[in-house]
Amino acid sequence: MKEKKDFIKLLESYFQRDDSLVKQQYEEFIASEHAALLLKKLYESIPQIEKTFNHTLPQEYKNFIEADYAWGVYGKENDFRLYDVKEIYDFNYIGKHRGNSSIEEMKDYFIFGQDDGECSYFFDSFNKLGYGTETVWKINRSAVNDGIKWFDLIAENFYSFVAMLLLKALKIPAGQRLPVFTQAISALFT
Repeated sequence: MKEKKDFIKLLESYFQRDDSLVKQQYEEFIASEHAALLLKKLYESIPQIEKTFNHTLPQEYKNFIEADYAWGVYGKENDFRLYDVKEIYDFNYIGKHRGNSSIEEMKDYFIFGQDDGECSYFFDSFNKLGYGTETVWKINRSAVNDGIKWFDLIAENFYSFVAMLLLKALKIPAGQRLPVFTQAISALFT
C-alpha cells in the first residue's frame, strides 16, 4: 500500500491537469481525520465482520479501506460514502437477526455503502446473481421489494468501482479511461 502523496501523484500524472486543481479537489476528500479513524476501526473490524455475517469480503475492498486516504471517494462532489462499522451492522442481516435498517430481501448480500439518494451498494458474497463475488451492485432501496430486476451491476470489481467514483468526482467522463484508471488504482492499493 502506498502513501497518500502517491495517491495524489497518481491523480496528477494520470489526468495531466493543473496540479493545484487536482490537489485542491482531493485534499477536501482525504483530509478528514474523523473519516480516517472510522476507516481504521472498520479495517480492524473486518475479521469479526466476516465471521459474524458469514461473508468473505473482496480483498480489493479490504486493501482499499486499509489505506488512510481511502476516504477519498467521499466528498461533496461524490455522493457515495462507505459505511462505517455501526452502519454495516445496521444495514445488513446477521444470520436470522436483522440490523435496524436492514431489508429482508437483501439478507443474502453484503451492503457496504450508499449514495445521497436511496441507493445501497453491495457485494454478492455468495454469487447468487451469477456474476461473481467481486462484483459491485446497486439497488434503489425503495424498489427492493420488486426483486432482483432492480439490481444494477455497477462494476466488475471494487477497484473499477473506485475508479468510476474518482472520475465522477473529477468531472471526467469515464469512457475508455476507466480500464486504464482501474489498473492504476489497483496498482496503488496492492
